[in-house]
Amino acid sequence: MGRHVDRHPEFLQPLHELLVNHRKSQCRDPRDRVFAQLGLIPLEERKLLERFFPDYQMSEDAVAVITLGHVACFSHKKVTLEWGQLFSGIGVQLKIKEEEALETLRAF
Repeated sequence: MGRHVDRHPEFLQPLHELLVNHRKSQCRDPRDRVFAQLGLIPLEERKLLERFFPDYQMSEDAVAVITLGHVACFSHKKVTLEWGQLFSGIGVQLKIKEEEALETLRAF
């Protein structure tokens, strides 16, 4: 109880960092790659996402699209190799070479 994140907000991390850091974690339901992280993100970011998540009626693709859109808007990060790791963290398997994926992402 003494380690609850509400008492230690310094342990909260942005969703994109959690997804990258835990990209090798396994789960039965791929949507849990995102849903399981919701209690570990800062409150302002959580408030934006709780309008959508968790919703197990939502398809895996819909969860991935909303998550990627959120990360792109919320984090204001440039497209880097970390995005490939982010895709992995969400459970999206890239079927093209990493360089091609980066070029495609930069087009957006």
